[in-house]
Amino acid sequence: MAYAPTSTPLNADGGRLSSSKRITITLSHSTYEALVELSAAEARSVSNMVSCILAGALAKRTEPQSP
Repeated sequence: MAYAPTSTPLNADGGRLSSSKRITITLSHSTYEALVELSAAEARSVSNMVSCILAGALAKRTEPQSP
């Protein structure tokens, strides 16, 4: 099954419905610091940076493998 990120649906008033899920993870200090640096370089929050990295990794991991 391929991973395909979806857009956030709109409610009746045109506002975004929350389709995001929250999780808690534990990171090493060095991993967290690397995420802080990456997110600052891209003007993103750490949470948004992690979400983008995970979405990209899932998309790549679930791509059909060529023979």
